[in-house]
Formats: sequence, C-alpha cells, structure tokens
Amino acid sequence: LFNGIKKYGPQIEKVSMVSSMAASIQLLPEHSDVVYDETTWSDLSLEMVADNPLLGYMYSKKVAEKTAWDFIENEKPNFRLTTFLPPLVIGPQVFEELVNDKFEGSNGNAFDFVDIKEGGEYTPVFPAILSIHARDISQALLKPFSTDKLDGKRIITIESTYNPQIIVDKVHEFFPYVNGKMTVGNPGSESALYKYDKSISDKLLEQKFIPLDTQVI
Repeated sequence: LFNGIKKYGPQIEKVSMVSSMAASIQLLPEHSDVVYDETTWSDLSLEMVADNPLLGYMYSKKVAEKTAWDFIENEKPNFRLTTFLPPLVIGPQVFEELVNDKFEGSNGNAFDFVDIKEGGEYTPVFPAILSIHARDISQALLKPFSTDKLDGKRIITIESTYNPQIIVDKVHEFFPYVNGKMTVGNPGSESALYKYDKSISDKLLEQKFIPLDTQVI
C-alpha cells in the first residue's frame, strides 16, 4: 500500500493508520510495572508467539506498525504518517443486518459474560481492560487531515482502564431486567489495572472521549 502511494499517489500528503495497543503491551515479568505511553513497544518476539494465536495476533500488530514507521524512515515518501493505538473498541455494529445473538470481536471480549446464567462462574478473558468507543477512534482518525501537529506521531486512544467485573456490575445496574437471569460474576473483585500516561496524546488530539458508562449503554 505504501509503495503504491509513493509511486502512484504523489498528491496524497497524509496517511492515518490504525495500529493497536497490542503493539505496545508488554508481557515479560520484568516489564510488569511499565507505564504505557507513546514510546512503548511490545516485548513479544516471534519465538514467544509461535504456538499461541492470541499472542501471535498481538505480535502482528507490533510488526505491522514498526514496518510502517521503517518505511517512512527509509523510503522518505511524499506523505506523512500518524498511527493510532486503540485498545479494546466497544460500540455498535455498522449495519443492523450484521447484528446477531452473539457479541463478536472486542465487544465479545468486553461482554463475554452475557451468556452465563445466574450462579455460573465468570472468568474474564482479560484480567484488566483498556477501552475506547468505536465512534471516538473513528473521529480521531480524521484529525490528522485538519492539522499538522499529529504528523509523525503515535497517538494513544484510551478512555479508561477497568476490571471486567465493573462491566458486569454496570450491566446489572443499567438493565435490571437481567437480574436473576445472568451471572453477577464476583462483585467486589479487583484486579491489577494497566498504568498509562496519555497526556501527550491528549494534548495533541484535543478530543474528549465517551465515558465508560455510556460505552456500556
């Protein structure tokens, strides 16, 4: 794609690319206290992910974004690049005809408890979650085309980090008709949350994100 733009699209001045927080997440024990920011890259290697599809996916995000930045540095193309690192993206599907009875993708990870009946055990896919609403990342991707201050930047797009149990609690709070029909998980349970500093990204992006309560609703 980038080679095509360089060769056939001299009129293209900017590229806005969706990367992922997976390109930054570090899993080695010695990095357990990391504070994620725009400079953080995943510590995964090809050898570490060979037999694990989820880790392989995360590693692929790192490779894809690094390849993009290497292209910019080595090829000196006519366009400027901005990459966005969304975490788990929560939001409605684009087309109603695609909606089915089962949550998929990021929504499936955030709401993976909805099919568990009352009294059933709930073990989250992820012990802690970073999230953003789909509408927010969509809006952010357009920002580079109206300003130059995002050129050449990695932008972290995180609204919040939370324990998945919070989502269970909020669904019961906002939709009381599920009480008695769906698991309550383990109210009061806590897990370590990700630590991050997105102050630079927030200053550059100047965008207020949809809060967690609204994401859930």
